[in-house]
Amino acid sequence: ILANPPPVDGVVPVPPGGLYGDTSLKLGRKIATRFLKIWDFFQGMWFMYRTGQLSYEYYKTYETLDKKFGIQNKMDAWNARFIEGKDNFDRWEKDNEIGR
Repeated sequence: ILANPPPVDGVVPVPPGGLYGDTSLKLGRKIATRFLKIWDFFQGMWFMYRTGQLSYEYYKTYETLDKKFGIQNKMDAWNARFIEGKDNFDRWEKDNEIGR
């Protein structure tokens, strides 16, 4: 920063400081902080809104595909078979446990 800045349009800029400079700096900082907090709040709300929209669109697409291909019934059958296989394996492991 120059010690004596050159005049701009015939007006010599006053270096910051003093009562008015400090007050305006503090006030500007408070205004900027509050603005950023409000901006962050609205950005968060917008993100949740868009996430909800995308979730709803995904749900509708899945519902359409499920009606067409029966995905949920196939997944339920696969999960039941997996659970049955895990129970059988656990039973076998318990019956054939070696050295524990």
